[in-house]
Amino acid sequence: MTAATLRVLVVGSADGLGRAYADEFLRGGARLLYAGAPDPKGIAQIEGSGGSAVSTVHIPTWEEAAGFVDATLDALGGLDVVVNAAGTTRDRTLVRMGEDDWNTAINSSLRTAAAVIHRAAEHWRATADPDRRRTIINRTSTSWLYSQPGQANYVAAMAGAAALSEVAAKELGRYGVTVYGVCGPMDEEDLRALTEAGRSPGTGLQRRIQGPEGPARAAASLAAVDAPSGTIFLAREESIGVIGQLRVERTEPVGEGPSGMAEGIRRLAAQVH
Repeated sequence: MTAATLRVLVVGSADGLGRAYADEFLRGGARLLYAGAPDPKGIAQIEGSGGSAVSTVHIPTWEEAAGFVDATLDALGGLDVVVNAAGTTRDRTLVRMGEDDWNTAINSSLRTAAAVIHRAAEHWRATADPDRRRTIINRTSTSWLYSQPGQANYVAAMAGAAALSEVAAKELGRYGVTVYGVCGPMDEEDLRALTEAGRSPGTGLQRRIQGPEGPARAAASLAAVDAPSGTIFLAREESIGVIGQLRVERTEPVGEGPSGMAEGIRRLAAQVH
């Protein structure tokens, strides 16, 4: 299957990372539907490049997000690739974070991705086709890798997206679906969110700031290149890497009772630090 024959759904905002994903697929000749927040200029540019676009509310409900799949099927006659690129930061420390801050970060990315995957999986299960490749690519972030302070909500959403990718890979493989997570470096949107929150990213974080081109190129390539399903990639402009799965590094035997467990924890902590 060539890029020109792909039918792609990209879910995200009409600028930033999601827009970069859409542009990369369109450059390869894919037929594409873009579901993003209302942005007349961005949507006009996508349509001017040959794609279709639908506007959505900032944070779609489960039913609205699932409807993006139906809109793609109606517009393109099928679906081969899903790119979940939506994400919103609401930077607060935990002591200052409110319920709306938490829900906005979680629902804009993780809930939206889950709803889109659910509906796409229903369609692919009902239309099994061994001759067509089906691919899901989920956005995640280095904020998760670095446990970025002040972004507990966004970090939880991005960690959830990585875990969702791994579980979906195991569940959907029977339908010929491969699933990947693509983790990009901190981008200008992340930097702007930190600045608006009155926080300085510091020299170390500034060195990790890049544009969205690396993740976008990786996403387009993963729609055509065979790689183990469930892999989480770290995509930079100059390199591509694989993020290892969480695993148990070491264990210690414990004696009976609380004192036995406490002693085991002390021995283990001494090895970790």
